[in-house]
Amino acid sequence: ITQMAFGRGGADVDGNPIPPDANATELADEIYRKNIESHMFPSATSVTFIATLTYEEANNEQLSEVALVDSAGNIVAIKTFKPKLKDNETEISFEWTEKF
Repeated sequence: ITQMAFGRGGADVDGNPIPPDANATELADEIYRKNIESHMFPSATSVTFIATLTYEEANNEQLSEVALVDSAGNIVAIKTFKPKLKDNETEISFEWTEKF
């Protein structure tokens, strides 16, 4: 996993998360990709990936979906959530833990 992709297509008009399609290969409305800045192994059977959107990135967007992206640029996992406004006064750090 080398990047996280961020989008604004993960919620319905009422702001409720739309469950991702298990076969999806892209976000519903991708707007930004960011390199993974670090990862850690909190246990022998899990890994946590971390990416932070800085004050300058993806501003004035209602983020509601995020994906893990492999080194070939393929989306391998998607999560959706209630929209979160990203503005130039906010830094948002995303931590994604996968168990294997």
